[in-house]
Amino acid sequence: MTGSFLADQTQDRIKRLMTNLGDPALVLAKLDPVEQLKRPATGDVMAIEEAIKYALESRPEMRRYELLLQNADMNLKFDKNQLLPAVNVFASYTQSGIGGVETQRAGLGGAIVSQARGGLFDAFGQVFGYDFTGYQIGFNVSINLSNKSAQAAHTQDLLQRRTFESARTALAQSIALEVRNANSQVDMNRARIEAAQKALQLANLQLEAEQKKFQLGTTEVRFVLEAQRSVTLQQTNEIASLVNYAKALVEYDRAVGRTLRKNSVEIEKTLQVATIRPVSGSETAVPTAAQRR
Repeated sequence: MTGSFLADQTQDRIKRLMTNLGDPALVLAKLDPVEQLKRPATGDVMAIEEAIKYALESRPEMRRYELLLQNADMNLKFDKNQLLPAVNVFASYTQSGIGGVETQRAGLGGAIVSQARGGLFDAFGQVFGYDFTGYQIGFNVSINLSNKSAQAAHTQDLLQRRTFESARTALAQSIALEVRNANSQVDMNRARIEAAQKALQLANLQLEAEQKKFQLGTTEVRFVLEAQRSVTLQQTNEIASLVNYAKALVEYDRAVGRTLRKNSVEIEKTLQVATIRPVSGSETAVPTAAQRR
């Protein structure tokens, strides 16, 4: 009864992870696992040096600090340019034209001598006839003798970059430690599986010996039952060791940063939809937060 109750609880937890729909039919559904527990294999883990290198290249936390450092470098270049002298060079070329009534007087404020009527076409004629041409060229130099604000910004960005470098170094050390610990857990659980298998073999041999003794009448039935319980206990221990080994592999893949790649899952992010696409070609569109709102 206890085993059946635990199995039902485990199935209910898996159902809640699979979907959040309140479907009554899902409550009565039975989950039938089709995959056997994974046995240890030689290719489950990488060499420790290779695993650490792979983790430092694949973990998204390291990629985040790489982008932060690139952004800090751009800020430093901008601040450094603000401290340098500035030289501006300019040049211009103009054409002018005048249209309207031209009045000529005899001296300043004198009598009108003559008037010439003109208009828009006269102005265009002067412009395209290059009658009134203007040129201008020059430059100016600006030297910052004491730009305290730019110096402060440069110092602040420099300290921020050093902070990012220190954080990245600490993160790399933490990732390396996680990989080593995860590798040790895999090795430890592999040894536990071997020990459980040896103990199960010994329990089976002991059960066979007790059964033969019982058939010959040299032992009691309670010793046979104890041997059977011992076999059952060792079988349970072997299954538990296999489960722990599978959990250790999951943690190892997370530490190394190959969980998605190992399960053939590729995530493509756009502005609207994040698509989870396995290698087989089937696609599942997951709405982003903006779409859910």
